Parts: sequence; structure tokens; C-alpha cells
Amino acid sequence: MIKKILFSMIILVTLLLAFTVHKYTELTNSRLNLPAASLFEVKQGTNLTKLCEQWRAKSWFSQCTELKLYAKFFPSVTLLKAGVYELKSDNVLRVLQKIKQGQVHQFSVTFIEGYTYKQLLSTLKATDYITHSTELELANAVVRFGISQTNPEGWFYPDTYHFKAGDSDISILQRAHNKMVNVLENAWLSRQQNLPINSPYEALILASIIEKESGVGAERPLIASVFINRLNKKMRLQTDPTVIYGIGDEYEGDITRAHLKQKTPYNTYRIDGLPPTPIAMPSQQSLHAALNPLESPYYYFVANGEGKHTFSETLQQHNMALRQYLQKLKNDS
Repeated sequence: MIKKILFSMIILVTLLLAFTVHKYTELTNSRLNLPAASLFEVKQGTNLTKLCEQWRAKSWFSQCTELKLYAKFFPSVTLLKAGVYELKSDNVLRVLQKIKQGQVHQFSVTFIEGYTYKQLLSTLKATDYITHSTELELANAVVRFGISQTNPEGWFYPDTYHFKAGDSDISILQRAHNKMVNVLENAWLSRQQNLPINSPYEALILASIIEKESGVGAERPLIASVFINRLNKKMRLQTDPTVIYGIGDEYEGDITRAHLKQKTPYNTYRIDGLPPTPIAMPSQQSLHAALNPLESPYYYFVANGEGKHTFSETLQQHNMALRQYLQKLKNDS
């Protein structure tokens, strides 16, 4: 009798083991079936059962019973880390390993060269999966990031920054600020001597003007030379981007005579030297140009209608180039 019971138990264990091996093999070969790569959020406290039911509801996976059985033998698979993941059709155990290891999706936000601080904040506010703060207006920002000036303009490096879901806009801006501080410091250390630029902050201001004056990188050292020549001669910079910055929301696409006459701290047709702050986020290239300008005889430049500029030594030459530019605009209209 005992032998029969023992034999039956052996048969039962063998069958159970065979069934388990079969289900394990079946599970190791099963896939999460998605029509396309998709973002999926694992919320805090989600367990394996709930996760599998969520997948079942999306028709991504159906073998929840097998998965639960697998978890009995390998309980570490139930250690899920909260976050947003990019999932795609793949072996389900590999997908679970990804979630177990917390390989969350990396999102990105890009700050464009020449953006103002206002545009930078708008970009952040329009970016999903960021935790937004109300502490980033001008007065709060200078305190938050330890900026010694009263305006944070220009103090954030234009670049692409990666983040995970839930990261704060403050943390992203802190990285951008730290990078600008480092880039500016290195640019200042490699500057030409005897420039009419007395501090790294003045270099940041000039670089922001150069950034707004031309999108053509190769032109920037030459544009920088014009501004340096003017500063050395105590001539006003007379640069339109500073006027535009100074009038703010009044600007509707065209600079008028009234704008040029309007006295603002940024109207370089009315003030001497540099404006009080940067007018945008300059690129590393513009910083380098500001501190390492070409030597040139030029004091003027004007758009040539082809995306670049015509440079002139004298006002007479400049006025001729301006007339040619206006005539080209007239012919093209």
C-alpha cells in the first residue's frame, strides 16, 4: 500500500514538474505584443498581477496565470520600479527585467540658441512629463539659481537636455545654468587680450547680441569685430536686436522710427556701450566670437537679402549697401 502511495506521489510530482517546465518554456518564449513602441507608466505600488491585467486590457499579453506561476519560483520578477517606460514587442521576461532594473524612458527638451528666458519657460511649460514649478519668474529665478544680476537672461546654455518623467523644470534649468557658467568660464580664460570687454558677464551680453544678429556661424567672428571696433571707438552699437528686446511685446515684426527713438536701457541707438543684460541665450560659438573676434576694418554691416551680411568700413559704403538691400527687397516683393 505504501509503495502504491509513494509511486502515485512520484507520478504526481513528475506530472507537476513536467507541467511547470512546459509553462515555463511557454512563458520564456512568449512576447509582449504591441502594434508599435509605446510609453507605459508603472505607477508606484503596482504589483505583477495588476501590471499583467493592464497589459491584458490593452491586448498586449494574455498569459497572466503562467506569469504568476513563474513568479512563485522567481519572486524577484515582482520587484517593479515605478516610472514611464518605452515598451515594444519583445520577450515578456526581458520587458519585466527592464522594469525591474528601472530602465525608464529618457525624454528630452531642447533650448534653441538665441531663445530668450521667456521662450525658454514657454518651451518647458509645453513639454509633457515635466513637473512644473511656479518659482521661475524673473525675481524668483535669480534667487533660485544664485544669479547675481536681477535678470536671469542669457544664463542658460542652449542644448538638448534629457530627463525622466517627473523631473522638475527647476532641475533641468539648473543643469542648463551650470553648463553656461562652465562654458562662459572656459571662453573667458581663452579670450584675446586688450578687448573692451571687462568681465565674463559683459562677454555674455555681447555674445547674445552676436547670436541674434546672425544665424551663420562663420560670420559671427566678423560681426564680433564690428562691435569690438565700435566699442574701441566709443561708437554706439546701433544693433536692432537690442531695440527689439527693449520694447518687448510692443514689437510686431517691424522696427519703426519711433522704436529707434524710444529710450529704453536696451536701445543701443540711444545708449552708449553694452545694454545692461544679455538679450538671449548665446551659443558657445557666439561666446568664442565675442572673445576672439577677427581683426577687421569694418564698423558697419547690413543684411544682403541672402541670409548673410555686407560689411562696410565707412558710413557711405554702409548706406550704399543698405540701399542695395532695400532695392532687392522691393524687387522680390
